[in-house]
Amino acid sequence: MLSSFKLPKKPYVYIALIAIVSIVMHHRIFTLDLQGVHVWRQTETEINIQNFYRHDNDILNPRHNNFSWENHNILRLEFPIMQWTIAQIERIFGESITVTRVSIFIIGILSVFGFFQLFQLLFKNPLLSFLAAWCFNFSPVFYYYTLNPIPDNLALCGAIWSWVYFYKFIKNYVWQYAFISAAFLCLATLAKLPFIIFGGVYFLFVLTNLIRGRINFSFILKLSSIFIAMLIPAIAWYAWVMPEWGDQNVITGIFQSKLSKEDTYKYLRYHRDVMFPNLLLNRGSVVFFVIGITTLLIEGRLFKPKYFELTFGSIFVFAYFYFELNIILDIHDYYMMPFLPFLFIAVGYGIKQLLEHRILYPFVIFYTLTMLPYFAYKDVQSYWWIGTADAYWKDLYQFRDDFRRAAPNDAKCIILSDESTYVFSYLIDKQGFIFNTNNLDPGWVSDMINNKGATYMYSNNRKVDENPEISKFFETLVLQHGIVKVFKLKPSHTVGNK
Repeated sequence: MLSSFKLPKKPYVYIALIAIVSIVMHHRIFTLDLQGVHVWRQTETEINIQNFYRHDNDILNPRHNNFSWENHNILRLEFPIMQWTIAQIERIFGESITVTRVSIFIIGILSVFGFFQLFQLLFKNPLLSFLAAWCFNFSPVFYYYTLNPIPDNLALCGAIWSWVYFYKFIKNYVWQYAFISAAFLCLATLAKLPFIIFGGVYFLFVLTNLIRGRINFSFILKLSSIFIAMLIPAIAWYAWVMPEWGDQNVITGIFQSKLSKEDTYKYLRYHRDVMFPNLLLNRGSVVFFVIGITTLLIEGRLFKPKYFELTFGSIFVFAYFYFELNIILDIHDYYMMPFLPFLFIAVGYGIKQLLEHRILYPFVIFYTLTMLPYFAYKDVQSYWWIGTADAYWKDLYQFRDDFRRAAPNDAKCIILSDESTYVFSYLIDKQGFIFNTNNLDPGWVSDMINNKGATYMYSNNRKVDENPEISKFFETLVLQHGIVKVFKLKPSHTVGNK
């Protein structure tokens, strides 16, 4: 039944349909300023984009808004290829959050297109590939982040297309496909270091085919040389910047984890009961996933070429998950995006089994096309506004335009209190000196005014701005909305050094 159903072979029809449906469902979001779940990470990325556009277009110098701890505001983490590229797009269309969101959405659609192409290579059936890509698109985690500026979007896209060209390569060993595959893996790794784990699929391919006697060491040497050579930019970047990260949890992972055994089990149960079935898969896709995995096991396909590398490549993703569990916890759902391609290969295989039954054929198609978008929308729609009602942030969100006008655009501002060091400065659109403390040293304030050019203070912290040792630096109260006050600081020549 599945193979006899005739559909257009052009993939663009299917991808266009997915894109149109997603655009309609996201229509309110394209012009929405950054807010909601993980606005911390989103504003960090958007501030990188702003600084490339406004100040320094050197891709090697990603900047944030905080000068508190250094004489510069350069912060090198992942290679900012996505942020820099969006800044160049803004040079054409102008700076706006809509340009960022549209750019991220296009990256997401390219990921969906790549997943469609991967399924075409595996099964050569456009309907099955379309339904698998449709399910992938409505993973709630993917559905939410496909308009939000986090570099994981580009990393996921690069990883998927790396697989696409690797499978094109192993089909008839056209070596240019190996180069393209390695280039996409490099892009994914540059955009976000953990996505290098997708290289585990290539390792398994080499290992299993060497054992089976299908390749020789000359082949391995040539293939390895291509991937190593193409990964040099990523290796060079992280070798350069990682020493600056210090003793971060993202590097040390579980080896310096402070999680108790009880907490570890608690978070693992959360991922089992919530993250995987509801946020990564989509509640509507769970049945397809279970059928797909069960069938792959029963038929023994997990151990056959074409399936083995992809399914067992998930071992590397689980190793990454366990290594970073002390950071992922039950909060960082976007850290789980490397799981998506592996999960939805099983989902697609489950759909394939059901479509083979004539009676279930129309029901499966109808259910997939209707229920998965419904569940994705229902489960994450509130994510866009979570946090904006909190007392800590609501005044900044509600009166952000007033706060942005309260000081000149180029003013250096003392900003407190903000644990993230990103959200507050993004909302007021100012650079400066960002703190999260109830005990701001008056000597620091004097130094920031006299030597570092601070001219305004934005504060939501009465313990600081009502301290006489701090308030003596204020010339006037410029603006107050709710708990947020804006002070003009006294000129530097009137402030003595302490």
